[in-house]
Amino acid sequence: MLFPENRFVVTIVDDEIRCRHPDGSVERIALNGLSKVLVETNDAGPVGADVWWILEGASAEQRVCFPQGAIGENAVLDRLSQLPGFRARGMNSTQNTQFECWPHPST
Repeated sequence: MLFPENRFVVTIVDDEIRCRHPDGSVERIALNGLSKVLVETNDAGPVGADVWWILEGASAEQRVCFPQGAIGENAVLDRLSQLPGFRARGMNSTQNTQFECWPHPST
């Protein structure tokens, strides 16, 4: 059975990004509290989710993770792409690693 990426729902509500996981739990982070955006890749594909977005804040409690293919992903990425220096990276990687997308890696 393929990993059900579309069972994750990510939204932007009142300048807050929220992700509802398949188990019903909800992660949230305010856009003004965002300190880092990462892409995490792994070798689980094609049967597992092999590309994940990780949005981090200043503390461990401020974290939102969702797989590529989540419902609402495009709207969230449209908003993240407005961050100065944002650059999607690592999307074609099959390695078990992380790529920093924001702040820009050169800063």
